[in-house]
Amino acid sequence: MHRSSRFILGLAAALALPAGIARSQAYTPYGYGFGGWSSTAGGDIARGLGAAAEGAGSLRANTAAAQSVNADTIMRYNQYLYEAQLERNRSYYEATVRRSARTKQSVAGIKDRVTNNPTTSDIESGDALNAILDQLTNPKVLREGALQRATGRIDPKLIKDIPFRNAAEAVTICISQLTNRGNVPEILRADQFQAEFEQAKAAAAEVRREVDAGEISPEASARLRAAITTLYQKVQATPGLPSDQRSEALNYMKALAGFVKALENSDSLQRLKDLDKVESTGVGNLIAFMYAYNLRFGPAKTPRQRLVYAQLYPILQADRDRIMGQLGPEAETLPPLPADARPTELFQGIDPSALGVPAPPEPGPVAPAGPGPGRRPR
Repeated sequence: MHRSSRFILGLAAALALPAGIARSQAYTPYGYGFGGWSSTAGGDIARGLGAAAEGAGSLRANTAAAQSVNADTIMRYNQYLYEAQLERNRSYYEATVRRSARTKQSVAGIKDRVTNNPTTSDIESGDALNAILDQLTNPKVLREGALQRATGRIDPKLIKDIPFRNAAEAVTICISQLTNRGNVPEILRADQFQAEFEQAKAAAAEVRREVDAGEISPEASARLRAAITTLYQKVQATPGLPSDQRSEALNYMKALAGFVKALENSDSLQRLKDLDKVESTGVGNLIAFMYAYNLRFGPAKTPRQRLVYAQLYPILQADRDRIMGQLGPEAETLPPLPADARPTELFQGIDPSALGVPAPPEPGPVAPAGPGPGRRPR
């Protein structure tokens, strides 16, 4: 299996909780949903842990979408997500080295500084907080109960002023990898689907360009979704395709649609409004919220945001240092993905409508035939 196929899904890290935790929460099809913000320590742990294993991007917050997804598949998916985020981080640090070549910094040196001894600039850019986010949402660390161990308390007013941003770069890495020729199902490379696939590929490239330039527009996302829908419906409606090839193509396009949905976080702002109702929340809940809605820490641009980061960083740092000290460095070493892991496997049992791919319109009623030439109606 190609390396790009093995880590093709990536995004932010995800949660995969032990079975004992799973039994302690109210069941949903994904396992858990982000349960809101609790005002008690016990409630925070329960609700924070409740964001676990909810599927792809913003689908994590849509607990109606994936009834047939099993825990092993979700854990694989979580690792795909995490590895793609690490790939994005490496590219970011390499760009930082190129910009500051005169200081003779290395990628490893910058990463170590940002993670362990950040400057004020590292904190205010969000980089230092994201380094902690990545450590605490490493799938292996989470399987060791990272959110259970995160007990730091946070004033909800701080959270409301965090300049969150979507983890769109890692999502678009996944989309780009999916549209690489070696990862495209053979049937979609056939002449009969070539035009529709090229349209989807062009729309995906446009999304990648916009994200690399700063922020994706709703129009670009909508064009990609429309192109995926057109291709999906054509494959679905084309007669005579071998069933295995049709199934492979449809699952592939559902994966693409899932990543497009991961770029859209309309529910996250509503969840932030819930913070008005509570007096205190916890680090575990903040991490769960960011996971559930595919969020990362953006740069602080106002005096208030800089103050928020200055207060928030030591809280996150204290939990990180304590948790990683308890688990040891081996907790961050991920095993390789199984050779048979496929990036589309999570989406096989999900109804395409939950991914934003509408079903093709039902054919209208057939009008009764009129009388033929020279015939009178009876």
